[in-house]
Amino acid sequence: MIDIEKLVQEFVFLREKLRETAACMTRDENIEASFIIGSLHSVCHNHVMSLTPLVPPKQAEEPKNDVV
Repeated sequence: MIDIEKLVQEFVFLREKLRETAACMTRDENIEASFIIGSLHSVCHNHVMSLTPLVPPKQAEEPKNDVV
């Protein structure tokens, strides 16, 4: 089961890092901003890869008979 509090904390963390990245970009600190974005991408990718097996497969949809 998903821990909602932990999920909320992760989104708050991501929001703060994105704000930090925006601040770096406005100060022309593009190397620092790139590093933060790369790190966030890596973390998000790892989360997706670890959560994907927990998602149930999509049920096959029945074809619709649209007779006019």
